[in-house]
Amino acid sequence: GRIISLGGQDNAHFYVTYLLTIRTRGLMIGAYSDYQTELSDLIIELRDVRNWTYKQIAEHLIVKGYRSPRGFI
Repeated sequence: GRIISLGGQDNAHFYVTYLLTIRTRGLMIGAYSDYQTELSDLIIELRDVRNWTYKQIAEHLIVKGYRSPRGFI
């Protein structure tokens, strides 16, 4: 990283703008399969829109025949 500007003072505060660049191979942006995205969207809808608990969601997914991306119930 590097300091890109030193700001002024405002009463007891001094402002510094700092640019930080992170490079890693550990981030997996966009690495979800279509099935994982479908599951995630469904779970978020059931949780946020219908206010279901995670237990209710799990039971619903089992009844509907959904499995984890690795094939587990």
